[in-house]
Amino acid sequence: MPLFALLAAKSYNRVLGDSLIFNISKGLKSLWVISCLLLVCPIPFLNAQTASFEISGAVEGFFPTLLEPERYMGIAFTNTTDFEVSIELKAFDLHGDLITGRGILNPATLRVSPRGQTWASVGDVFGVGILSADLAKISYQSNRAALATLFLIGDEKNTLLDGGTAGETPLKTFIFPSISREGDLPFTTIHVFNPSADSNLEVELTLYDLAGRVMGSRIIALLPQGTVVQGLTALFGIDPATFSGGYIRGSAGGVGVVAFETFGNEQSLNLLAAQPTPLHEQSYRIPHFAVGAGFDTELNLINTDSSRSVTLRISALDDQGNARLNPVQVSLGPLEQGIFNLSSLFGISSDELAVGSLRIDLEEVLDSSLEPASVNGSLRLKSSDGRLSASLPLLLPRDADAFYAHIAQDLGFFTGVAVLNPHGNPVEVTVEAFDQVGDPLGENTFTLPGGGRKAKLLLELIPATAGQVGGYFRVRGAREIVSFALFGDLASESISIIPSQ
Repeated sequence: MPLFALLAAKSYNRVLGDSLIFNISKGLKSLWVISCLLLVCPIPFLNAQTASFEISGAVEGFFPTLLEPERYMGIAFTNTTDFEVSIELKAFDLHGDLITGRGILNPATLRVSPRGQTWASVGDVFGVGILSADLAKISYQSNRAALATLFLIGDEKNTLLDGGTAGETPLKTFIFPSISREGDLPFTTIHVFNPSADSNLEVELTLYDLAGRVMGSRIIALLPQGTVVQGLTALFGIDPATFSGGYIRGSAGGVGVVAFETFGNEQSLNLLAAQPTPLHEQSYRIPHFAVGAGFDTELNLINTDSSRSVTLRISALDDQGNARLNPVQVSLGPLEQGIFNLSSLFGISSDELAVGSLRIDLEEVLDSSLEPASVNGSLRLKSSDGRLSASLPLLLPRDADAFYAHIAQDLGFFTGVAVLNPHGNPVEVTVEAFDQVGDPLGENTFTLPGGGRKAKLLLELIPATAGQVGGYFRVRGAREIVSFALFGDLASESISIIPSQ
């Protein structure tokens, strides 16, 4: 049977390690239920208003938007300080102009209590008039830098869901690692924001195929605070249905850009933040994979080095950090991409169920003075019928203290967490959950062996989170660890993976 809180199945009466079995009535899939997962339940701490706003030690971030008909977007903020935090949000059109009009309040201000959390739909923040406006991006500024963010985008039918954390660091060179090519009406959409309020900038986007050949290039101009949201066909004249893979590299002038990609098809939605390139990592660690029982994991590896080939050793590990399957090696030429289903890569039968973590190591080069070759990519958890799909960047941050700015553990939805110890020695880990005002709901402390991992429902780790919608949780390690959160519905319609912050 399927795994962890990752994916749902038949009856909610048994949990076997990473295997979760759920049963839920389709009647729970009301619009209200969907809205609660997407952060639009009643908002006890929302204070949306125009106000004078003084920035001191400020931080700025950006959210992409996909407010098409029958689609919803919610935003969450967690205040990690002992002081009240003010957050100013602005909604912009493609040209970088503030959106105005009847039923629209823009800018708006949220105030978050010390150690508290607030969540809101885009319509709650800016007024219902924003839902019919030409909304391209949302920016926020905070008077304090210690904020955790989270956003989720979904649809009324509860078949599309994904999200992430706000983009805060502009990039001058970057990569979009995934191009959708499966299912009905595959799409890939690029979201590129100019964070500068007073400078134009240009961005060059180049499309590569699996072999690393240039398939098209485009230079786009961005006005101050401007945005480009375009699909693959509009950018390069490519029909995604005829494309067998590939990736997009970007370079930007000025201060750089904040960028995301959304991709999928009629059944699924995936979202990834643009990844910085080059990366010169010797090893990559992924806390969770799943193969079998109707699921698979897609590994996307890209050698972004234009002059060197690279060989990677891929190991599948169990919860104790021991080899679960025989390691495999893959080689990629300069600029080449490899897309592998783990079921084929490791020779796993569809009748088996294999879950665990992945370790991806670059083989040593003969010249020890050279940096490791630059490798980017992503990992996608998916169901064989195409309905469930969620993506992660290949390089996940290592944090000793990670925050996840929302909990959805009721009304037909679940929150899960996967944690991995990338070190050779044991590490003690504590998972803590808090309600909207910052009061603790409970905690769970455990020790992960060297290379070990744990993937559980938040409900399993902290039973007091049962019925919790809102609030946040925190993952702390005695040393830096790797983790991610997963949101989904028990009816097996949608999942979303959120990296740590």
